[in-house]
Amino acid sequence: MAPVRLRNVTKKFGQNVVLQDIDLEVNDREFMVLVGPSGCGKSTLLRLIAGLEEVSDGSIYLGDRQINHLPPKVRDIAMVFQSYALYPHMTVYDNIAFGLRRQRSQKLSLFTKLAWFAAANQKRRAEIDSRVQQVAESLQISHLLSRKPKDLSGGQKQRVALGRAIARNPQVFLMDEPLSNLDAQLRSDTRSQIVQLQKRLQVTTIYVTHDQVEAMTMGDRIVVLNKGDIQQVDTPLNIYRKPANQFVAGFMGSPPMNFLPVSIDQDGNLSGEGILKAISLDQISLPKADRDFILGFRPEDLQPSNADYADIEGTVELVEALGSETIVLLKVNNGGNDMEIRARVSADVGLEQHWQIGDRSFWKLDLNKLYAFDASSGKTLHFPYH
Repeated sequence: MAPVRLRNVTKKFGQNVVLQDIDLEVNDREFMVLVGPSGCGKSTLLRLIAGLEEVSDGSIYLGDRQINHLPPKVRDIAMVFQSYALYPHMTVYDNIAFGLRRQRSQKLSLFTKLAWFAAANQKRRAEIDSRVQQVAESLQISHLLSRKPKDLSGGQKQRVALGRAIARNPQVFLMDEPLSNLDAQLRSDTRSQIVQLQKRLQVTTIYVTHDQVEAMTMGDRIVVLNKGDIQQVDTPLNIYRKPANQFVAGFMGSPPMNFLPVSIDQDGNLSGEGILKAISLDQISLPKADRDFILGFRPEDLQPSNADYADIEGTVELVEALGSETIVLLKVNNGGNDMEIRARVSADVGLEQHWQIGDRSFWKLDLNKLYAFDASSGKTLHFPYH
Protein backbone atom coordinates (compact mmCIF):
# COMPACT_ATOMS: atom_id res chain seq x y z
CA MET A 1 0.00 0.00 0.00
CA ALA A 2 1.21 3.52 -0.69
CA PRO A 3 0.17 7.18 -0.70
CA VAL A 4 -0.74 8.95 -3.95
CA ARG A 5 0.58 12.46 -4.62
CA LEU A 6 -0.37 14.85 -7.40
CA ARG A 7 1.84 17.88 -8.01
CA ASN A 8 0.65 20.73 -10.26
CA VAL A 9 -1.35 18.31 -12.43
CA THR A 10 -3.03 19.93 -15.41
CA LYS A 11 -5.14 18.25 -18.09
CA LYS A 12 -6.16 19.89 -21.36
CA PHE A 13 -8.27 18.57 -24.20
CA GLY A 14 -7.20 20.87 -27.01
CA GLN A 15 -7.73 24.38 -25.69
CA ASN A 16 -10.17 23.21 -23.02
CA VAL A 17 -8.55 23.11 -19.57
CA VAL A 18 -10.33 20.37 -17.58
CA LEU A 19 -8.00 20.37 -14.55
CA GLN A 20 -5.70 23.19 -13.51
CA ASP A 21 -2.64 22.87 -11.22
CA ILE A 22 -4.06 20.14 -8.98
CA ASP A 23 -2.08 19.53 -5.78
CA LEU A 24 -3.37 16.64 -3.71
CA GLU A 25 -2.00 14.00 -1.36
CA VAL A 26 -3.95 10.83 -0.55
CA ASN A 27 -2.51 9.18 2.55
CA ASP A 28 -1.54 5.52 2.78
CA ARG A 29 -4.64 3.35 3.44
CA GLU A 30 -6.94 6.37 3.28
CA PHE A 31 -10.42 6.35 1.73
CA MET A 32 -10.51 9.61 -0.24
CA VAL A 33 -13.68 10.72 -2.01
CA LEU A 34 -13.71 13.11 -4.98
CA VAL A 35 -17.05 14.87 -5.25
CA GLY A 36 -18.47 17.63 -7.39
CA PRO A 37 -21.04 18.42 -10.07
CA SER A 38 -20.98 16.80 -13.51
CA GLY A 39 -18.14 18.14 -15.63
CA CYS A 40 -15.98 19.30 -12.72
CA GLY A 41 -13.07 16.99 -13.70
CA LYS A 42 -13.29 14.32 -11.00
CA SER A 43 -13.47 11.31 -13.36
CA THR A 44 -10.70 12.78 -15.53
CA LEU A 45 -8.51 13.07 -12.43
CA LEU A 46 -9.12 9.41 -11.66
CA ARG A 47 -8.25 8.40 -15.22
CA LEU A 48 -5.00 10.37 -15.03
CA ILE A 49 -3.99 8.42 -11.92
CA ALA A 50 -4.93 5.14 -13.61
CA GLY A 51 -2.97 6.04 -16.75
CA LEU A 52 -6.01 5.99 -19.04
CA GLU A 53 -5.38 9.66 -19.87
CA GLU A 54 -2.05 11.45 -20.25
CA VAL A 55 -1.11 14.34 -17.98
CA SER A 56 -0.70 17.64 -19.86
CA ASP A 57 1.55 18.99 -17.13
CA GLY A 58 2.65 18.08 -13.60
CA SER A 59 3.54 14.80 -11.89
CA ILE A 60 1.80 11.86 -10.21
CA TYR A 61 3.55 9.73 -7.59
CA LEU A 62 2.69 6.37 -6.06
CA GLY A 63 4.77 6.33 -2.90
CA ASP A 64 8.18 7.65 -3.98
CA ARG A 65 7.78 6.43 -7.57
CA GLN A 66 6.70 8.80 -10.32
CA ILE A 67 4.11 6.95 -12.42
CA ASN A 68 2.59 9.40 -14.90
CA HIS A 69 5.03 8.23 -17.61
CA LEU A 70 4.23 4.53 -17.00
CA PRO A 71 1.58 2.48 -18.87
CA PRO A 72 -1.50 1.48 -16.82
CA LYS A 73 -0.58 -2.22 -16.57
CA VAL A 74 2.58 -1.56 -14.53
CA ARG A 75 1.22 1.08 -12.14
CA ASP A 76 -0.09 -1.51 -9.65
CA ILE A 77 -3.47 0.24 -9.57
CA ALA A 78 -6.89 -1.41 -9.97
CA MET A 79 -9.93 0.49 -11.22
CA VAL A 80 -13.65 -0.23 -10.84
CA PHE A 81 -15.75 1.42 -13.53
CA GLN A 82 -19.29 2.76 -13.48
CA SER A 83 -20.25 0.34 -16.28
CA TYR A 84 -18.63 -2.68 -14.49
CA ALA A 85 -16.58 -3.51 -17.65
CA LEU A 86 -16.99 -7.28 -17.19
CA TYR A 87 -16.13 -9.69 -20.01
CA PRO A 88 -19.57 -10.96 -21.14
CA HIS A 89 -18.27 -14.28 -22.55
CA MET A 90 -16.47 -15.22 -19.31
CA THR A 91 -17.88 -16.68 -16.12
CA VAL A 92 -17.66 -14.77 -12.85
CA TYR A 93 -14.74 -17.02 -11.89
CA ASP A 94 -12.83 -16.18 -15.06
CA ASN A 95 -13.59 -12.47 -14.77
CA ILE A 96 -12.06 -12.39 -11.28
CA ALA A 97 -9.12 -14.57 -12.30
CA PHE A 98 -8.36 -12.70 -15.52
CA GLY A 99 -5.95 -10.15 -14.06
CA LEU A 100 -4.13 -12.79 -12.04
CA ARG A 101 -3.59 -14.95 -15.11
CA ARG A 102 -2.27 -12.01 -17.11
CA GLN A 103 0.19 -11.09 -14.37
CA ARG A 104 1.65 -14.59 -14.37
CA SER A 105 1.60 -15.18 -18.12
CA GLN A 106 3.64 -12.05 -18.75
CA LYS A 107 6.29 -13.19 -16.27
CA LEU A 108 6.51 -16.77 -17.61
CA SER A 109 6.18 -16.17 -21.36
CA LEU A 110 9.89 -16.85 -21.92
CA PHE A 111 9.77 -20.19 -20.13
CA THR A 112 6.71 -21.77 -21.72
CA LYS A 113 8.81 -24.42 -23.51
CA LEU A 114 10.65 -25.60 -20.44
CA ALA A 115 9.77 -29.04 -19.13
CA TRP A 116 9.11 -27.85 -15.62
CA PHE A 117 6.58 -25.28 -16.76
CA ALA A 118 3.66 -27.69 -16.53
CA ALA A 119 4.26 -28.30 -12.83
CA ALA A 120 4.85 -24.63 -12.16
CA ASN A 121 1.72 -23.72 -14.06
CA GLN A 122 -0.34 -26.24 -12.10
CA LYS A 123 0.88 -24.68 -8.87
CA ARG A 124 -0.01 -21.24 -10.19
CA ARG A 125 -3.51 -22.38 -11.15
CA ALA A 126 -3.99 -23.62 -7.60
CA GLU A 127 -2.84 -20.25 -6.25
CA ILE A 128 -5.24 -18.41 -8.56
CA ASP A 129 -8.10 -20.70 -7.60
CA SER A 130 -7.42 -20.13 -3.91
CA ARG A 131 -7.36 -16.36 -4.42
CA VAL A 132 -10.58 -16.33 -6.46
CA GLN A 133 -12.38 -18.46 -3.88
CA GLN A 134 -11.12 -16.20 -1.06
CA VAL A 135 -12.26 -13.02 -2.82
CA ALA A 136 -15.64 -14.52 -3.78
CA GLU A 137 -16.26 -15.58 -0.19
CA SER A 138 -15.40 -12.13 1.16
CA LEU A 139 -17.90 -10.56 -1.27
CA GLN A 140 -20.51 -13.29 -0.77
CA ILE A 141 -20.58 -14.26 -4.45
CA SER A 142 -19.20 -17.82 -4.21
CA HIS A 143 -22.51 -19.19 -5.50
CA LEU A 144 -22.20 -17.04 -8.64
CA LEU A 145 -18.79 -18.21 -9.87
CA SER A 146 -20.16 -20.36 -12.70
CA ARG A 147 -22.55 -17.70 -14.02
CA LYS A 148 -21.95 -15.18 -16.78
CA PRO A 149 -22.58 -11.42 -16.43
CA LYS A 150 -25.89 -11.55 -18.34
CA ASP A 151 -27.29 -13.78 -15.58
CA LEU A 152 -26.42 -11.32 -12.77
CA SER A 153 -28.26 -8.40 -11.20
CA GLY A 154 -26.71 -4.94 -11.07
CA GLY A 155 -25.56 -5.40 -7.50
CA GLN A 156 -24.02 -8.78 -8.28
CA LYS A 157 -22.17 -7.35 -11.30
CA GLN A 158 -20.79 -4.59 -9.11
CA ARG A 159 -19.46 -7.07 -6.57
CA VAL A 160 -17.81 -9.08 -9.36
CA ALA A 161 -16.14 -5.89 -10.62
CA LEU A 162 -14.92 -5.22 -7.08
CA GLY A 163 -13.71 -8.80 -6.80
CA ARG A 164 -11.67 -8.51 -9.98
CA ALA A 165 -9.95 -5.41 -8.58
CA ILE A 166 -9.39 -6.93 -5.13
CA ALA A 167 -7.95 -10.18 -6.50
CA ARG A 168 -4.93 -8.38 -7.94
CA ASN A 169 -4.00 -7.06 -4.49
CA PRO A 170 -3.03 -3.63 -5.88
CA GLN A 171 -1.49 -0.74 -3.97
CA VAL A 172 -4.40 1.57 -4.89
CA PHE A 173 -8.09 1.14 -5.70
CA LEU A 174 -9.76 3.66 -8.01
CA MET A 175 -13.58 3.66 -8.13
CA ASP A 176 -15.47 5.77 -10.66
CA GLU A 177 -19.10 6.17 -9.52
CA PRO A 178 -19.46 2.40 -9.02
CA LEU A 179 -22.94 2.61 -7.46
CA SER A 180 -24.69 4.96 -9.88
CA ASN A 181 -26.51 2.14 -11.71
CA LEU A 182 -28.00 0.57 -8.57
CA ASP A 183 -31.39 1.20 -6.98
CA ALA A 184 -31.58 3.17 -3.73
CA GLN A 185 -31.70 0.25 -1.27
CA LEU A 186 -28.99 -1.77 -3.02
CA ARG A 187 -26.89 1.37 -3.31
CA SER A 188 -27.04 1.93 0.44
CA ASP A 189 -26.17 -1.70 1.19
CA THR A 190 -23.27 -1.81 -1.29
CA ARG A 191 -21.96 1.51 0.02
CA SER A 192 -21.60 0.00 3.48
CA GLN A 193 -19.97 -3.13 2.04
CA ILE A 194 -17.35 -1.09 0.17
CA VAL A 195 -16.43 0.90 3.27
CA GLN A 196 -16.15 -2.23 5.41
CA LEU A 197 -14.13 -3.97 2.71
CA GLN A 198 -11.69 -1.08 2.39
CA LYS A 199 -11.15 -0.97 6.14
CA ARG A 200 -10.50 -4.69 6.19
CA LEU A 201 -8.11 -4.66 3.22
CA GLN A 202 -6.41 -1.41 4.25
CA VAL A 203 -5.86 -0.36 0.62
CA THR A 204 -5.48 3.28 -0.40
CA THR A 205 -8.76 4.08 -2.17
CA ILE A 206 -9.86 7.03 -4.30
CA TYR A 207 -13.59 7.08 -4.97
CA VAL A 208 -15.43 9.38 -7.38
CA THR A 209 -19.08 10.33 -6.93
CA HIS A 210 -21.45 13.22 -7.65
CA ASP A 211 -23.61 12.13 -4.70
CA GLN A 212 -22.78 14.19 -1.61
CA VAL A 213 -24.49 11.63 0.66
CA GLU A 214 -22.04 8.98 -0.56
CA ALA A 215 -19.17 11.39 -0.03
CA MET A 216 -20.22 12.25 3.53
CA THR A 217 -20.81 8.66 4.62
CA MET A 218 -17.86 6.92 2.94
CA GLY A 219 -14.78 9.12 2.93
CA ASP A 220 -12.07 9.61 5.54
CA ARG A 221 -11.57 12.90 3.72
CA ILE A 222 -13.42 14.61 0.88
CA VAL A 223 -12.09 16.60 -2.07
CA VAL A 224 -14.69 19.04 -3.40
CA LEU A 225 -14.05 19.94 -7.05
CA ASN A 226 -15.66 22.59 -9.23
CA LYS A 227 -14.70 23.62 -12.75
CA GLY A 228 -11.38 21.81 -12.58
CA ASP A 229 -10.24 23.38 -9.30
CA ILE A 230 -10.08 21.96 -5.80
CA GLN A 231 -12.39 23.98 -3.56
CA GLN A 232 -11.65 22.22 -0.26
CA VAL A 233 -10.03 19.08 1.16
CA ASP A 234 -11.13 18.07 4.66
CA THR A 235 -13.03 15.57 6.78
CA PRO A 236 -16.75 15.11 6.05
CA LEU A 237 -17.75 16.92 9.26
CA ASN A 238 -15.49 19.90 8.58
CA ILE A 239 -16.66 20.10 4.96
CA TYR A 240 -20.23 20.35 6.23
CA ARG A 241 -19.68 22.61 9.24
CA LYS A 242 -16.75 24.72 8.03
CA PRO A 243 -17.10 25.12 4.25
CA ALA A 244 -14.31 27.13 2.62
CA ASN A 245 -16.68 29.04 0.35
CA GLN A 246 -20.26 29.43 -0.78
CA PHE A 247 -19.97 26.73 -3.45
CA VAL A 248 -18.93 24.06 -0.92
CA ALA A 249 -21.62 25.22 1.51
CA GLY A 250 -24.28 24.96 -1.17
CA PHE A 251 -23.11 21.69 -2.69
CA MET A 252 -22.65 19.69 0.52
CA GLY A 253 -25.95 19.19 2.29
CA SER A 254 -29.36 17.77 1.45
CA PRO A 255 -31.34 19.97 1.14
CA PRO A 256 -28.59 22.50 0.38
CA MET A 257 -27.81 25.55 2.47
CA ASN A 258 -30.07 28.57 2.04
CA PHE A 259 -28.52 31.86 0.90
CA LEU A 260 -29.83 35.39 1.35
CA PRO A 261 -28.20 38.54 -0.01
CA VAL A 262 -28.12 40.99 2.91
CA SER A 263 -27.12 44.59 3.49
CA ILE A 264 -26.03 46.57 6.54
CA ASP A 265 -27.97 49.70 7.53
CA GLN A 266 -26.56 52.85 9.12
CA ASP A 267 -27.10 51.43 12.61
CA GLY A 268 -25.05 48.30 11.88
CA ASN A 269 -28.08 46.06 11.58
CA LEU A 270 -28.53 43.24 9.10
CA SER A 271 -31.44 43.47 6.71
CA GLY A 272 -32.58 41.13 3.96
CA GLU A 273 -34.84 43.42 1.93
CA GLY A 274 -37.96 42.62 3.92
CA ILE A 275 -37.32 38.89 4.32
CA LEU A 276 -35.12 39.10 7.37
CA LYS A 277 -36.00 41.39 10.27
CA ALA A 278 -33.22 43.71 11.37
CA ILE A 279 -30.69 41.72 13.40
CA SER A 280 -27.63 43.24 15.05
CA LEU A 281 -24.27 42.01 13.78
CA ASP A 282 -23.09 41.94 17.41
CA GLN A 283 -26.04 39.72 18.30
CA ILE A 284 -25.04 37.00 15.86
CA SER A 285 -21.23 37.51 15.92
CA LEU A 286 -20.97 38.18 12.21
CA PRO A 287 -18.06 40.22 10.90
CA LYS A 288 -18.56 43.96 10.56
CA ALA A 289 -18.05 44.94 6.95
CA ASP A 290 -18.46 47.97 4.73
CA ARG A 291 -19.96 45.90 1.94
CA ASP A 292 -22.94 43.66 1.36
CA PHE A 293 -22.52 39.93 1.77
CA ILE A 294 -24.39 36.63 1.55
CA LEU A 295 -26.01 35.16 4.65
CA GLY A 296 -26.20 31.36 4.77
CA PHE A 297 -28.12 28.98 7.01
CA ARG A 298 -28.92 25.27 6.92
CA PRO A 299 -32.54 24.10 6.46
CA GLU A 300 -32.44 22.35 9.86
CA ASP A 301 -31.70 25.68 11.57
CA LEU A 302 -35.16 27.02 10.80
CA GLN A 303 -38.11 26.30 13.09
CA PRO A 304 -41.80 27.28 12.79
CA SER A 305 -42.74 30.45 14.64
CA ASN A 306 -45.53 33.01 14.86
CA ALA A 307 -45.60 36.37 13.13
CA ASP A 308 -44.48 38.35 16.20
CA TYR A 309 -41.19 36.46 16.65
CA ALA A 310 -40.42 35.35 13.11
CA ASP A 311 -37.21 36.22 11.29
CA ILE A 312 -38.46 34.96 7.90
CA GLU A 313 -41.88 34.69 6.34
CA GLY A 314 -42.94 33.17 3.07
CA THR A 315 -45.52 31.18 1.13
CA VAL A 316 -45.50 27.38 1.28
CA GLU A 317 -44.72 26.04 -2.19
CA LEU A 318 -44.18 22.35 -1.43
CA VAL A 319 -44.27 19.96 1.54
CA GLU A 320 -42.25 16.73 1.33
CA ALA A 321 -43.06 14.20 4.06
CA LEU A 322 -40.06 11.84 4.11
CA GLY A 323 -41.02 9.67 7.05
CA SER A 324 -38.53 10.73 9.72
CA GLU A 325 -38.49 14.37 8.58
CA THR A 326 -40.43 16.94 6.58
CA ILE A 327 -39.00 19.35 4.01
CA VAL A 328 -40.87 22.62 3.45
CA LEU A 329 -40.16 24.75 0.37
CA LEU A 330 -40.95 28.44 0.87
CA LYS A 331 -41.24 31.21 -1.68
CA VAL A 332 -40.09 34.53 -0.27
CA ASN A 333 -39.88 37.97 -1.83
CA ASN A 334 -36.44 39.53 -1.84
CA GLY A 335 -36.61 43.17 -2.91
CA GLY A 336 -39.23 42.41 -5.56
CA ASN A 337 -37.61 39.13 -6.66
CA ASP A 338 -38.99 35.75 -5.66
CA MET A 339 -36.53 33.22 -4.21
CA GLU A 340 -36.75 29.83 -2.55
CA ILE A 341 -35.82 28.79 0.99
CA ARG A 342 -35.96 25.25 2.36
CA ALA A 343 -36.63 24.22 5.94
CA ARG A 344 -36.15 20.76 7.42
CA VAL A 345 -38.06 19.73 10.54
CA SER A 346 -38.89 16.47 12.29
CA ALA A 347 -41.90 14.48 11.11
CA ASP A 348 -43.71 15.28 14.38
CA VAL A 349 -43.38 19.02 13.78
CA GLY A 350 -44.61 18.53 10.24
CA LEU A 351 -47.71 16.72 11.48
CA GLU A 352 -48.44 19.43 14.05
CA GLN A 353 -48.26 22.28 11.56
CA HIS A 354 -50.50 20.83 8.81
CA TRP A 355 -48.91 23.04 6.13
CA GLN A 356 -50.82 23.41 2.90
CA ILE A 357 -49.53 24.79 -0.37
CA GLY A 358 -50.26 28.51 -0.50
CA ASP A 359 -50.22 29.00 3.30
CA ARG A 360 -48.42 32.01 4.72
CA SER A 361 -45.69 30.62 6.99
CA PHE A 362 -43.44 32.18 9.66
CA TRP A 363 -40.01 30.90 10.76
CA LYS A 364 -37.42 31.56 13.43
CA LEU A 365 -33.69 31.28 12.70
CA ASP A 366 -31.12 29.82 15.08
CA LEU A 367 -28.92 32.91 15.31
CA ASN A 368 -25.98 30.83 16.52
CA LYS A 369 -25.86 28.88 13.26
CA LEU A 370 -25.47 31.60 10.64
CA TYR A 371 -22.76 31.77 7.96
CA ALA A 372 -21.48 34.77 6.01
CA PHE A 373 -19.90 34.72 2.53
CA ASP A 374 -18.22 37.42 0.49
CA ALA A 375 -20.68 38.58 -2.16
CA SER A 376 -18.06 38.80 -4.92
CA SER A 377 -15.58 35.97 -4.24
CA GLY A 378 -17.86 33.56 -2.34
CA LYS A 379 -15.16 33.07 0.32
CA THR A 380 -16.43 32.20 3.79
CA LEU A 381 -16.24 35.23 6.11
CA HIS A 382 -17.78 33.55 9.14
CA PHE A 383 -18.94 30.11 10.25
CA PRO A 384 -20.56 29.31 13.59
CA TYR A 385 -18.27 26.44 14.63
CA HIS A 386 -14.81 26.97 16.15
